[in-house]
Amino acid sequence: MRFRSMVSLVLVLVMAVSVFAACGGKTDTGEQNTTTTTTTGETTSVSEKAPVELTVYHWNLKEFDPSKDEVAKLISEKFNVNITPVQFESSDQLKLAAASQSLPDVFDFGVMYDVSTYNSWIKQGIVRSVPQEMFDRFPKTKELNESINTWVAARELNDGIYHLARSTSTDPTIFKTGWSGIYYRKDWLKNVGIDKPISNFDEYYQALKAFKEKDPDQDGVADTGGVTFNTGWMMLDTFHAWGIDPGGWVYEDGKWIPGYLSDKNLEPLKYWNKLFNEGLVDPEFGNNTAQQAMQKFAGHNFGSIIRNADAYWMWNVIVNQFGNANPDMGDPLEIVECSNIFAKDANSAPVYYERPDPDGIMFNANLSDEKLERYLEIHEWMYSDEARFLELGFEGKHYKFDESGKIVSFNDPETGKPYDIAKMYPATGILTMISWRFENNVDPVWPDATIRADIKEKALANMKARDANPTPSNIKIMLISTPSKDLASGVDFMTEFSLIVMGKEPVEQAFEKAKQNMLATGIQPAIDEVNQAAAELGITGQ
Repeated sequence: MRFRSMVSLVLVLVMAVSVFAACGGKTDTGEQNTTTTTTTGETTSVSEKAPVELTVYHWNLKEFDPSKDEVAKLISEKFNVNITPVQFESSDQLKLAAASQSLPDVFDFGVMYDVSTYNSWIKQGIVRSVPQEMFDRFPKTKELNESINTWVAARELNDGIYHLARSTSTDPTIFKTGWSGIYYRKDWLKNVGIDKPISNFDEYYQALKAFKEKDPDQDGVADTGGVTFNTGWMMLDTFHAWGIDPGGWVYEDGKWIPGYLSDKNLEPLKYWNKLFNEGLVDPEFGNNTAQQAMQKFAGHNFGSIIRNADAYWMWNVIVNQFGNANPDMGDPLEIVECSNIFAKDANSAPVYYERPDPDGIMFNANLSDEKLERYLEIHEWMYSDEARFLELGFEGKHYKFDESGKIVSFNDPETGKPYDIAKMYPATGILTMISWRFENNVDPVWPDATIRADIKEKALANMKARDANPTPSNIKIMLISTPSKDLASGVDFMTEFSLIVMGKEPVEQAFEKAKQNMLATGIQPAIDEVNQAAAELGITGQ
């Protein structure tokens, strides 16, 4: 379910990259970003090195023409490199390129989405590693990668650096956990006599019950409900409060098992089964789209919605959906609260599991040290302010810094809207090779024609609260690849759990049947192989 939230990342990125651009004049980098220090301590300028050719696959890089694109020209001249973009329409095409030994020099890969292929390429020698001594010469790359849980686990398991993390953010202190949130009507809460914010799931139950029974919209009609959401995935994110991540692996009774088989799921399943059978949950949650669930919340059908709570989705739920549907109600941020997932009860602290950063950059086994190092020079530079501001265009031409330090984008006189920098300078697509750059979406100085500054501040505050003390996920176990585990990766536990929630059967009995259904898919051999591999690798339970 953590990976499901990447759908929202794509939506946020569309907003972020709409203002991609060329170079700005304000940087935090010096000559060290265009030089390489050798193991003997000698420093060589990139301009003094022989030019190199690099083929690159990155979903966001489709053109790189220095004769037409000032950003491509800047990068080419700065690093004495010619980059040829390569495009694949699907992951299957990328795998075919690997099988035919025609991979590009540098390429995107969803490490956590396809652990089997990742491990197979390493074992077969299809990809190469980055030598530790070379890696150590790039401090920002080193710092950021060593802060990424997936990268650290993969390096330890494979005894080498076989990918660089393409992280959610270039700020290692944020976006470390998932970002689901619980939205609810503050005005309804007041109307039903609850005078303090909701902080735990016991209080949430009482609020939802009141939303259904106490006419919170004060229209004299019993037509309001508790909570809506779309699909069981949103509900499953709340299971963390009970100390279980159904999408991960857990250590119980002396062995590793998939989280969805753990008896720790019983408590949250009982909670949601109770709410559903008391009519507090939208009975159509399994068929709702995200848009339908938001419309039900905005249309006063339900007093709460569970949805992603990053800056984009907070804007979408509160301002775009609720605010636009209710223009006469005032500032929607004063009416709708967005909370992190609650604590289980008054005696418990909230639980936020660390989220694996799934994406990476990998390297063809035939890539020479010279070319690899040249790419790493570019990679290191992309963490700089100089590269970051390329997303906005040339300072003074496409944007400026005002007296407070906030960035102000200029409008294109032909359209009356901010310049379409990604279209003007397609080579800016390379900048997302290091990260989705989601830090821009919560940066109050970064220009944004859509998301309000106070929404950004709220999203950032919630994120910092979640990320302050994340609960570790067993990422090494997730990264283990075995024949049966690879084949059994498609267990549909979300549907099994949703049926339990909507059912009348005692939860213990229903869960036991669901476990048997899931085991019947062939997961037991996978469990046995994972435990054998974990023992051989010395991975102990927590």
